[in-house]
Amino acid sequence: MSKPAANKRKTPPKHSEIAEYWSTQYPTFPPAVDIGEPACFGCGYFRSSWDYDPENKKRDTWQKCWNATKSKLDRAHIIPHSLGGSNDVSNYVLLCKKCHASAPNVKDREYFLAWVSSTPNKVQNIRLENAIGILLERFPRVKKLYETNFNPMIHVDNFWERLTKEKVKETGYHFDGAGAGVDSSADCGWAYVSFINDLIESGEIKEGQYE
Repeated sequence: MSKPAANKRKTPPKHSEIAEYWSTQYPTFPPAVDIGEPACFGCGYFRSSWDYDPENKKRDTWQKCWNATKSKLDRAHIIPHSLGGSNDVSNYVLLCKKCHASAPNVKDREYFLAWVSSTPNKVQNIRLENAIGILLERFPRVKKLYETNFNPMIHVDNFWERLTKEKVKETGYHFDGAGAGVDSSADCGWAYVSFINDLIESGEIKEGQYE
């Protein structure tokens, strides 16, 4: 009996291919990628050993410079494999290991890109606040609730237990293979806003309660 065919994924793009793709997307992806200066898309981490050097055969083209970063910059999925993310170049950014470890693990491209790029100084809590701002614009009724003193954690029984149980299936995981879970600030921020929107949509939280 023949074995079933393996489920093959497209080969991941090279670092240089990811950099080239995003260098053409500005201003869609706010921080313009400088094709001649390899760096983490998130915090801007770089090393001088990645700089273009016409006298060095290992770095005499911009492609070689970006590919030289592969031990320090991870190819980070925007939508994780575990949530159906593809290996298309448009589903990758290049992040240092610290940024990759704390990046969102959710099926929400807009939220991920906002988290990566929304603040010039890359302070993590400000980056998270700006990404959540993107969600609040998407969910105006949740935004309205945010502007009041209504606390859903008090008014909804077992709020955190339910949030974790119901939203864990919508989060994934990155390179460490630790498994899905709402276990980072970026994941929690997304899950919190998304869960409140679900409660409003279902009528469990009514607008009259927080107007």
